[in-house]
Amino acid sequence: MKQLFFFILWSTSHLAAQDSLIVVEKSGLDICSKGTWNLIWSDEFEGHALDRTKWFSYFPFTKDGSDSCAACRGLVGDEFLSDSNLIVQNGVLSIEARKEKASWFGKDFDYTSGNIFSMQGFKYGRFEIRCKLPEGKGFWPSFWTAGDGVIEEIDVFEAKGHIQTQLQTNYHHCYNRSGCQQPKWHWTSDQEDWNTYAIEWDPFFIRWYVNKRLVRTLPGYKNLKNNRPANHCILRKGNYVPIDAFPKNKHRIISGLGVGGPFGGRISSKTKFPSRMEIDYIRIYQRTDSE
Repeated sequence: MKQLFFFILWSTSHLAAQDSLIVVEKSGLDICSKGTWNLIWSDEFEGHALDRTKWFSYFPFTKDGSDSCAACRGLVGDEFLSDSNLIVQNGVLSIEARKEKASWFGKDFDYTSGNIFSMQGFKYGRFEIRCKLPEGKGFWPSFWTAGDGVIEEIDVFEAKGHIQTQLQTNYHHCYNRSGCQQPKWHWTSDQEDWNTYAIEWDPFFIRWYVNKRLVRTLPGYKNLKNNRPANHCILRKGNYVPIDAFPKNKHRIISGLGVGGPFGGRISSKTKFPSRMEIDYIRIYQRTDSE
């Protein structure tokens, strides 16, 4: 979406915007888009192997985009990211966690699993996944987005394998400092069943959904006078500016099954291997402008 450079007469509002400043001279401006969602990118995981025109199976941190670095296949948890753990069958991608040893660039692992990282970046839209999550202490399934070349991370969900009725949403705009993230926990249905998780992201809001149920909203603008976030669609009279920490760049999409690590926690002796995170599809939609 382009930056806001327009002058509009509304039936109830008079709006002028320049350099992303929104001036509302009369209360009542609706900033929520009503356009139709159009599918612009998807993977339905048909065929017999991961589509390498859409995905990396590792984190492409090297200059040439290869996996020739320790963190490229050993970033998330205590697992090595192996291509053989990405299994495509019957329209489903299964990411399988196994208890087996592996080594990569001088680092040793006791577990293997898998991860997918999109080759293409996207700015704004609805990012949606339909999946099943495994049960077991230490599992760390997730679906998230990461800014290209900047620290902007939207966690559509992260889950702990031993907590089947809760998940976490989050947004990071920095790391290793206070105030870098905004995690929230949400009650959900059983995650071993098929569930749909999504965000809708535009210049004004990020909204998180679980099975079409809105569970969280993060505003992207604030009132310049009192610094209060614009939490609702309808703006009152005043001047509004973007919140600095709100994401503004293209994002890649990522999903994987972590094992252990800072979020998954210590593996239990009762955790079953192999176990799978199953993905039915990943889809990205963008809106048409409302008439």
